[in-house]
Amino acid sequence: MAGFVGATSGLLIFAAMLIRGALVGNPVDVVLSRSLVGLVAGVALGSVAGWLAETVIVESIDESGSRSQLEAANPAPSRDAESPVQTGAPT
Repeated sequence: MAGFVGATSGLLIFAAMLIRGALVGNPVDVVLSRSLVGLVAGVALGSVAGWLAETVIVESIDESGSRSQLEAANPAPSRDAESPVQTGAPT
């Protein structure tokens, strides 16, 4: 996941910087050098963001899995057994 997010971020930033540089009218060498710097920075930051997201998702899945195992080992008493039976007649 981290690699996918990093690559996607890098390519989006690269394309945006190419378009911006072309619209402004900068020289080709300036546009390409800035776009490549943006690509590298986007891949690095996107990879970190993807790694963090993956870590959060994995920990959330692990926590919910251990919580369901705990509930299976110690089932809570059902509420229906403890509640009085209602007849429907007004009191």
